Amino acid sequence: MSVLFFVTILQILFIPMVRKLNGNLHTSSDWVTNRTGLWIQKGGAKGGSGSGGGGTALGMGQTGAGHKMSGLGMMALMGGMSTIANSPLTEWMMGGLPGSIHPQSKLKKATAAAQGGVWGDEWFGPAYSQSYMNRPLFVEGVRRALRGAREHGGRIDNALGASAGVQGTLDAGGSIADSFGAMQGAGFKNKQRMFLAARSRNIVASAADDEQLADKDLSLVAAAVKRAQLQGRRLMDGRGDVDEAAADFATLQQSAFVLRRTKSGGVTLDGGRTARGLPMGDEEFYVRDYMANATSDKMHALQALADGQDLTQMVANGNNSAAWLQNHGIDRTAASRMRQWIGNEHAMRIEKETMKLMENVTDGEQMRIVRGEIAAAVDTDHWASGVQGTPWNSVAPPGSAHADTRWGGALQGVARQLRR
Repeated sequence: MSVLFFVTILQILFIPMVRKLNGNLHTSSDWVTNRTGLWIQKGGAKGGSGSGGGGTALGMGQTGAGHKMSGLGMMALMGGMSTIANSPLTEWMMGGLPGSIHPQSKLKKATAAAQGGVWGDEWFGPAYSQSYMNRPLFVEGVRRALRGAREHGGRIDNALGASAGVQGTLDAGGSIADSFGAMQGAGFKNKQRMFLAARSRNIVASAADDEQLADKDLSLVAAAVKRAQLQGRRLMDGRGDVDEAAADFATLQQSAFVLRRTKSGGVTLDGGRTARGLPMGDEEFYVRDYMANATSDKMHALQALADGQDLTQMVANGNNSAAWLQNHGIDRTAASRMRQWIGNEHAMRIEKETMKLMENVTDGEQMRIVRGEIAAAVDTDHWASGVQGTPWNSVAPPGSAHADTRWGGALQGVARQLRR
């Protein structure tokens, strides 16, 4: 109500004044123009009628008769109102309202007060800028990942490069959702490729949470190979999407890389006998025999010994592997190193065979080899941890039949997309 009252007062006081001022300005302007025109017509003569006040100059007509121009008068009125409304004196009279009679003046005042309360604190400005400093961190993570991915065909805007970008963001402490902006900052332009890479990793990571495995990196690999296998089958059935499948195969490659990165080897057995050109020792013999023909008895005996358990009862129960370890004097330290060697060997084989697959995803037999290596690692994890697989969280090893003959043709588009 106070605003309406003040506006009414303004109209009563100022509008007549503005009208009078407008009329006076026009009258003065016409008078000066007429006098100047008369002086020119008289040839600039001094004195006489030329310098007097009578007469009308040529071309002036009746312009000065009424001195009323309603359109310009309205403009003058609006200008005056704007000047009054934005005057600091008027804003003070209105209780500090910015724009005083502006219809959103109260909203402007409330907004300024809210923002000023935060930005006025000396800590907020630095804290606000610091909150965005993780963005350059994520971008650098993508760039570093791309440098490593180039060795295997990854680059900006192809499927392998986008998958590496997601991993680089995660390595820098970001989330899968952060990878989209990070890849843009690193130079990616193909938003569809970036989206599919992030989506694929999120689907696989969610599925990995359901895998009953002690090793989380192996869980990611297991979920990734099942996703890639599913995409291959969908393409063979004519229901798949090539771009989506390419993203899932690229995620499989990244999962194998992560597994090997954390299990990079370096365990020496038997004091490095074979490295010195000596015959294979007992420790290496056992682990290589396990990798060639893995059984639950072999892993259970090795796991029990590494955990410090007495193998006597296992030997009495007929575990021949436990008896072998006892007879060859394998102690707890050696058993722990042998167990780690097996884990590293699984990671090395999975990465090696996965990289071969990525060179030619149309090779259905190579896909079977990859599945076989991952299934063997899953068995080792289950036996070592005592967890049993289920029909829903196990990787199916390849059967006796050969790869489906439709695989090669169905995966042609994926092979192109991975390196485009």
